[in-house]
Amino acid sequence: MLLFLRENIRWLGAGFAMLFASSFGQTFFISLSGGEIRRELDLSDGQFGLVYMAVTLASAFSLVWLGKLLDAKAVRSVVAMAVLALAAGQSGLPTPHRSPRWSQACFCCACSVRA
Repeated sequence: MLLFLRENIRWLGAGFAMLFASSFGQTFFISLSGGEIRRELDLSDGQFGLVYMAVTLASAFSLVWLGKLLDAKAVRSVVAMAVLALAAGQSGLPTPHRSPRWSQACFCCACSVRA
């Protein structure tokens, strides 16, 4: 067991880093900010759940495409694309001076976190 850990510490470290990095996208962000987002966008719990479910399912279905892309492209290129998708998604979130594009933002964020 220790030999396995020593030989694969790099891969195990990357796996744990991705695990913790992905938590911020949907788990922590939504659980901490869900009430404020619902209030800001005037959504009921059901409406918010419907939007959240739709973008989660859409991002899950996009994993097929992203998986094929990762098999064909270099990891560095896919990571760069994921970072750009995350930035694009974040730009769609509402601010006091801009109307929200909530579903687009959630989809981009969810896809980039899963990539």
